Amino acid sequence: MPPFAKRALLALSLCPFTLFAQGSPQASSQGDLGRVGERITAAFNERDAQALTAMTDFESFGQRVVDALGDSLSDRQKTDIRRGVVTAGPRTIETTIRRVSAGRAKADLLRASRNPNGWDVLVRLALLDAEGASAGFDYVQFELGDDDRIDDWTSETLAAAASRQVSTVIAMMAGDADLLSGLFGINRIDESLLAHFKRLRDAVAAVDNPRAFATLGDMPEPVRATRFWATYRVALASNLDETTYRESLDHLARHHGDAPDLDFLLVDHAYYRKDFRRVIALLEAFERRVIEDGTTTLLKCASSVELKDFAAAAGHCRRSVQLEPTQEDAWWTMAGVAITTQDAALAVEALTGLETHTGQDFDPDAVVAIAEYAWMAGTPAFKAWKRAPRAPKPPSP
Repeated sequence: MPPFAKRALLALSLCPFTLFAQGSPQASSQGDLGRVGERITAAFNERDAQALTAMTDFESFGQRVVDALGDSLSDRQKTDIRRGVVTAGPRTIETTIRRVSAGRAKADLLRASRNPNGWDVLVRLALLDAEGASAGFDYVQFELGDDDRIDDWTSETLAAAASRQVSTVIAMMAGDADLLSGLFGINRIDESLLAHFKRLRDAVAAVDNPRAFATLGDMPEPVRATRFWATYRVALASNLDETTYRESLDHLARHHGDAPDLDFLLVDHAYYRKDFRRVIALLEAFERRVIEDGTTTLLKCASSVELKDFAAAAGHCRRSVQLEPTQEDAWWTMAGVAITTQDAALAVEALTGLETHTGQDFDPDAVVAIAEYAWMAGTPAFKAWKRAPRAPKPPSP
């Protein structure tokens, strides 16, 4: 069974807008939206910084950042911020691509359709460890402008639009009391609190995650009560140790666990707590809000196994491979359920699915020679599988 998601993929504790950079227009028609999604996905998989640059409208993104900062800015400040956002993109895009590469991230396009509520393209990112096993997931939604270039995006593991994240970082970096007051809903930002934010700014700029985490923890209660504080703390903790990460998730769940857009981020928390019913409930909420795919259903299958609800597990795994037939881990998890319940028909279903959709080839006699599958020998399902016509093996070289 694949390991459960442990880390939020690409939880960038610095500037979330480093994901993309400004480039020249690359317009496409409404009918080409699927190809836009394919190009975004390919840019991730091919580590193509230039392609991502060309697909992003940072002038539009910069305007969204300015809008999120409220009405206290002067026209000169707004112009400077928009220019800074545009300028920063090209300098940081390579760093982001290196992070994607280091995480062995694999991207899959899940949806590309015009959405009047904003998000138009949905891409799943799967993080892999050095052995190629699952090490976490993220879902990134992109909002496209009329020219089909990227105006904004949101990462489910960060649970906020990138423009909003950038505006918060800018306010911290600037140390402006009016900006910080508006963003955090705090009526009075005194000199002591400004000094806290400046220390946080310095730690973030130095990429000193332990110091940034400690500085965040020293913030006064009005700041610690905010959702930004809680989610930013989780992002920083994901770069530290397991205990700190779990405690940060505990805090987020206690104080903001009812927020509907935090469902995916809180899956880790429920998993650590071994509250597998809650894991399933959170995943189903995410499916209603964003998408049901082969990964969400596979994780529900794994959680049902932990609950020893094997009938539900088989159903979730079947749904996973119905949605994504090449989801190899779901087929193997189904086989594991079959072994546990000694359900020969389910085992044959899983092994046949692997043969059909992943190119693997099994010799029935060799399968039952394995201790875990020996009980299958002589069952009607096994005999029927063995009698079924099998594809000829290629000649040996």
